[in-house]
Amino acid sequence: MAEIQLNVETREGTGTQAARKIRAVEKIPGIYYISGSKNIPIIIDRAELHSIWGTESGLLDITFDGKTHKKAVIRDIQYDPVRGFPIHIDLMGI
Repeated sequence: MAEIQLNVETREGTGTQAARKIRAVEKIPGIYYISGSKNIPIIIDRAELHSIWGTESGLLDITFDGKTHKKAVIRDIQYDPVRGFPIHIDLMGI
């Protein structure tokens, strides 16, 4: 099973207004969490998320802040009910 590389950015602002600004520039706000560690708010480029869509592997290598975090999975994706675009993603470290 091949592992997939996903580049993300950390984000400063949280909340509705910050998320709307992120979505306005074709990016998706999200959260990366792992047991025993602090949650990290992230931003994923929509095009990059679509590039991994439908791949056979469920394991991801997440890269942000110059570090690669091995073995993460997509825990949840929330979609806009009208347009069908992803509006939030949860990544869980294993």
